[in-house]
Amino acid sequence: MKLRRKLSSLCGLPSFLLLLLIFAPASANACGMPINARIASEQALIVFDGQTSAITTSIGIEPSAPDAAVIFPVPAAPEVDQPVGGEALFGYLAQVTKPLVQVERELLWGFDPGFDGMVGGTAPTGGVDLLGRETLGGYDVARLAADDPQALSGWLAENGFSMPQGAEPILAAYVEEGWSFVAVRLAPNAPGGSLAPLRMRFPATEIVYPMRLGKLSDRPVSVDLYLVTGYRTTIDGLNTGYAGPIAALDEPPAAELAAILAGGSYLTKLSSDSIAPEQITADAVARQAANDEPYRTVTTRYEQVWIFSEYSWEIVGLVAFLLLSFSIIVVALFFRKRMGEISQPKPE
Repeated sequence: MKLRRKLSSLCGLPSFLLLLLIFAPASANACGMPINARIASEQALIVFDGQTSAITTSIGIEPSAPDAAVIFPVPAAPEVDQPVGGEALFGYLAQVTKPLVQVERELLWGFDPGFDGMVGGTAPTGGVDLLGRETLGGYDVARLAADDPQALSGWLAENGFSMPQGAEPILAAYVEEGWSFVAVRLAPNAPGGSLAPLRMRFPATEIVYPMRLGKLSDRPVSVDLYLVTGYRTTIDGLNTGYAGPIAALDEPPAAELAAILAGGSYLTKLSSDSIAPEQITADAVARQAANDEPYRTVTTRYEQVWIFSEYSWEIVGLVAFLLLSFSIIVVALFFRKRMGEISQPKPE
């Protein structure tokens, strides 16, 4: 993955802020830096039209202290809002891109052993520019620009954002490359967990996915990205789970979701459930795939079926049919024999 060190990589923002932070002990986030919180997985939608990136992300924070927060590096100053109908976005995307399940059955003679019968805003310090601070839904969102790593560290410390060990060199590199930062925490009196999604929009010429903060993780990194562009996309190290035109989705998006997806005609899902932190050395760059051939993961589920449990009514029906047919044949033969006897002339 090629490390982008120019501010022109504005498309990278889609990557940082693209995350649904839901907590599970088996994995961790790649792009955000949690503070007094746990981030275990990451989902985000990136809509890229060649000039603008729009990132919609749903952030869930599992706090371990009252000042729990997440900080994201971004290559440009974004506009932030909350899209109408965004609460249903990731559930919809997961549904229409889920793997097709192919079931193969092995019939076993007999009954299932368990069968039981018939089936039935603080002012910034020097070197830091506070671009804006808003309360959006349940979030307190601060947008920062910095040209001095020490000034950035000072601002974060003064405002209650304590950086984890090992974060300063990575944030300093982002500062040197001209990136900005978004600090997100729960607003006072806001409930924990997943809140209404945030959307960030900014000018961009390519899609860069910031992976470097994932190096701080103490567990494998998991990520799911949905990219809406005019073509199929790919990122080195991430697997393709779905690719196809939006117009061909199993379930067309409702009007509000269609508005969020507007800006591209092709949907690609890229993911990885286990990236070793020590292997993360640079940000990832999304690029156009070799072709736009549709793809969908197919999984096979193998089932062992006890034939007398699974098909009991069918077997009963078949046996009843055979018995009835046999009875009809016996009765027909009996009457045929009797008619033959009756039709025979009586001996003189």
